[in-house]
Amino acid sequence: MTTPHDGSYDAKDAKLVVERGYGKVKIGTPGDDFDALFPIVLSICQKKAIKDYTDCTLVVSISPMPPFESFKGKYDDQISSLSSKMAEITFKAKRVFLLVLPDRIVKIY
Repeated sequence: MTTPHDGSYDAKDAKLVVERGYGKVKIGTPGDDFDALFPIVLSICQKKAIKDYTDCTLVVSISPMPPFESFKGKYDDQISSLSSKMAEITFKAKRVFLLVLPDRIVKIY
């Protein structure tokens, strides 16, 4: 199981929390956080594709912000787009899944 994330951003944000009691404030539109995950997830998947997981199931876990009711369609499109991009990658694994926390799993391979 792998959980792609921007470690550098998370570390800088955690440092701010320690220093001043709160981290960075982000303002954006619904789905921006999901869009920011795309290159990170695909980069990690490319790295995982090099390794041999022949006898394993590979699970890529992400936890974007849950969508507002009116943005569920966009959220579903983002999941579909990410899973399609992941399916273009050739993994050496028995199975590959995208786990979108808290409650969705998509079979990739």
